[in-house]
Amino acid sequence: MAISKKPSKKKTETTPQEENLIEQLIEKGGSAVKKAKPKPQPEPKQEIKVMSVQLRLPEELINEIDQIRVSNFKKGVAYKLDAPSRHSWFVSAILEKLERDKGE
Repeated sequence: MAISKKPSKKKTETTPQEENLIEQLIEKGGSAVKKAKPKPQPEPKQEIKVMSVQLRLPEELINEIDQIRVSNFKKGVAYKLDAPSRHSWFVSAILEKLERDKGE
């Protein structure tokens, strides 16, 4: 492997016209950075109080729910994605049931 000297930077010579342009630019100066207008604050969202609920179900029922959850997901959704979690499935089922009961 050959070792060579570090290349030196060549000085670029400027013409008097270029120097005048540079001086004009420097003398012109610039303006201070303008402050951005403050963004309007979005309305605060209502906080929903979440409560934990313990649900006890027989193993057979859980297995049946899991089979339905996965099979329904595979029918209508893109390949290689996971089925919704049990929690999501339960929440969705509860919301559907509430909507049905309100309609009566």
